[in-house]
Amino acid sequence: YHRNASGGDADNCEHRIHYEFPLSDEWNLWIKNDGEIMSQSDFAIFLEDRIPDLASPTEGEIAAYERDFGSTIATPSLLVNLSRKMHVNVASQVKTETKLQSGEGQIQWEETHTGADGQPVKIPGMFILSVAPFFMGEKVRIPVRLRYRMMNQKVVWFYNIYRPDLAITQQVESDLSTLRSQTELPAYAGMPEIS
Repeated sequence: YHRNASGGDADNCEHRIHYEFPLSDEWNLWIKNDGEIMSQSDFAIFLEDRIPDLASPTEGEIAAYERDFGSTIATPSLLVNLSRKMHVNVASQVKTETKLQSGEGQIQWEETHTGADGQPVKIPGMFILSVAPFFMGEKVRIPVRLRYRMMNQKVVWFYNIYRPDLAITQQVESDLSTLRSQTELPAYAGMPEIS
């Protein structure tokens, strides 16, 4: 800290340790595909390759996320089964109404999705991802919103990770706190101690 690299004169406290926090391959893959539309077969393959990254929701997560998001949470097995064999029948209905006197008009479009059994399709709106944001780091549990659409008579899937920026920030703060307590040395975030 006080000497330069060759062991000579004092380095005037210019030595710094800088850690880049490299992101894990798993995190990068999930972030890369966030919001990307996938066919049913591509989504099924993606999930099968990523099964270790999926987690069953805890009772606390079920209570909190179902309250906050107004949606049910899928277990890993339910999520994989949905991606493999979901069948959706789509019925569309358009109603129009026009008042001849004033020219006012109203158009109402209604689309209903039913499964192979004729019952309304019930798809959980979320699942839980458990991955380490940083290489060789601790895993974090993060909610992911699950979406499907009908496109060209086929089911397509995509997902949206809820606030991945928050997960990264919390992990950096946690790691900095751990470093500070384990080394009993000062740790700095932001500007260096000497400008």
